[in-house]
Amino acid sequence: MLNPAEDGKGPGRWVLLVGAALPLALLAFSHVRAVDDAYIVFRYAHNLAEGEGLVFNPGERVEGYTSLLWTLAMTLPEFLSIPTYQFATWLGLVLGLLALLETWRTLRILDVSPLVSGVAVATLGLYPEFWQTITMGLEGGLFAFLLILTVRLLVSGSALGVGVCGGLLFMTRPESVLFLPVCTLFAFLCLDDRERRPLQHLFALLVPWLALIVAVTLWRLTYYGEWLPNTISAKSIPTYELTTRTLMGNTLGGVTYWAGFLWSALPLSLGAAFAIIVSRRRLAIWLCLGLLATQIPVVLANGGDWMDYYRLLSVYAPLLTVLLGLTLQRLAHSGVAARVSAGLLFAGGVIIMLSTHEYWDITPDATIEKAAPCWQLLSDELGPALFPSDVVAPEVLGLFAYEHPDVYVHDLMGLTDREVVERSTIYVPLYGQSAPAYTYHKVRPDLILVHSGFGFLTPMARVSKGTYEDHYSTYSLQGSLRDVRDEQSSCARRPFLASIRKQDVPRFLPAISEFKPQRVTVPK
Repeated sequence: MLNPAEDGKGPGRWVLLVGAALPLALLAFSHVRAVDDAYIVFRYAHNLAEGEGLVFNPGERVEGYTSLLWTLAMTLPEFLSIPTYQFATWLGLVLGLLALLETWRTLRILDVSPLVSGVAVATLGLYPEFWQTITMGLEGGLFAFLLILTVRLLVSGSALGVGVCGGLLFMTRPESVLFLPVCTLFAFLCLDDRERRPLQHLFALLVPWLALIVAVTLWRLTYYGEWLPNTISAKSIPTYELTTRTLMGNTLGGVTYWAGFLWSALPLSLGAAFAIIVSRRRLAIWLCLGLLATQIPVVLANGGDWMDYYRLLSVYAPLLTVLLGLTLQRLAHSGVAARVSAGLLFAGGVIIMLSTHEYWDITPDATIEKAAPCWQLLSDELGPALFPSDVVAPEVLGLFAYEHPDVYVHDLMGLTDREVVERSTIYVPLYGQSAPAYTYHKVRPDLILVHSGFGFLTPMARVSKGTYEDHYSTYSLQGSLRDVRDEQSSCARRPFLASIRKQDVPRFLPAISEFKPQRVTVPK
């Protein structure tokens, strides 16, 4: 077990410090940008801070965020009037560094030497997708920290701490409820025969975990009237799409997503694979693998995820780091040939991990950018022309909605609108559902903004029974919007369109004149 005297000496602590410094170097040479979905959370936090409640549009109770705990945390910068996107990025980084520290502590509890623990943690420090996931403004850093803290408390026998952390994990990502049987089984198998009250030990784990799950669920039912966040319903396969083709397509997309993640974290993946071979009798290995395996059905059902950095899975990198540390510890006592071979394989994996990262910047730039710069530009230009009575439907929802909190914002894909999910007729894997008839006939937006061409507009034109062109004027936007497009932008490559209700054209068209609007006809 951990020897405090030994833990404070030797080169391992220095390797740990190097590992903690590596993320800062990685992020300095990478694009750090808050993802647009983070601004959905920020708008909820803003409305809560303003006394409107935990809502996206005041008066409509729809849970359009996935992480309750992270959304509540974002109310702090809103109360303090500091840039929320910067606060979210820095908080994510701090929590990621704490996750790195907890990974180190977990390895030491598992009798991994300080030097080997430091090498494993330094590898986590070199994994770009992990650090960019936790700095994109969402709950990744919080989830990763609570996850590895739960593992550390579990292997050290702190049942009550595990129960509390498990409940907080549920508040961070609801699918973490699948961790409960994995952790309970591990705790049961690790019960010491000399434990005087084994049932009390398990109760100490289960009671706070289940209590938080029940409390949050009852609050959700009372406040939102739903068992699960609307985000889960919006992105799930609707019943009318439960076909073999859709299921196979999502499964293939999920398998591809898993393969891409494992390749992006190659040295960690290799460490996990070899851990099964060289240390398969250690329960801690199966604990980490069991927790990671809970994401298999989630990823396969969703077909992966549209966001970069494998954000659904990269937050599990601390678990893979624990497995890598156990593998390296075992190999450290092997023959010279085995150590040299493993070292070369490990070094090659690190090189591949770094070289396959897509979003390096040539020169170091520590600035934190807002999401989708072209949407930022469009939002700035349209701002003075917007009225509080307007209904705007932007395809990229978060940034535009957050910067115009007094305007009603309609979500074309239903994350923040339960009616879209209930009336949906179109399902797009990875993105969600849409209800063109509901949007056109019931919501009737004054302004529709899309960056993916006619994908949303054509279905509305079809359900309009030939009246779409009578009510809306549609323009293709060019000009300066093209100047800010890049591979990181959500509006790269595809046409940017603005569809404006006829009576509002005199007000909105001058606002977008900088983008050289050209009148186009929406095809049916």
